Amino acid sequence: MNPKNRLYAVVCCLAVIGCGGDQIKGIDRNLVPVTGTITYDGKPLKSGDISFISTDNPGKGYAGTIDASGKYALAYSQSSKGALPGSYNVRIASTEGTATMGEKGEMTPAKSVIPEKYNDPSASGLKATVEKGKSNVFNFDLKPE
Repeated sequence: MNPKNRLYAVVCCLAVIGCGGDQIKGIDRNLVPVTGTITYDGKPLKSGDISFISTDNPGKGYAGTIDASGKYALAYSQSSKGALPGSYNVRIASTEGTATMGEKGEMTPAKSVIPEKYNDPSASGLKATVEKGKSNVFNFDLKPE
């Protein structure tokens, strides 16, 4: 390898190492665990999903699945659990049945078991602030309209 190519290879390696300072094997070390329980009218929501949509960094978000006991844990990906510290609008969706397609190709969505406003992060009224070094347990009790 000529000296110019060797220098290029060293610079590329250093750039890769330097750029990944906050990440190890694709896992962001700044992610913090975020968990909680979702209830609807005082009872555990038995299924659905929750999303935290960043107000600090539009387009960035974290999601979790709500289990049969109403509990969730956020993740960015399969290997990246948690969320970055920051402020979030929260979206919760829970449906029964499945979406269907009519004879003319029109879609009929699955029936929501909670008020539709909770499916819109800007209208849900649900907010959370994730902080490093805190417990970051966010419980939400959804109310019927």
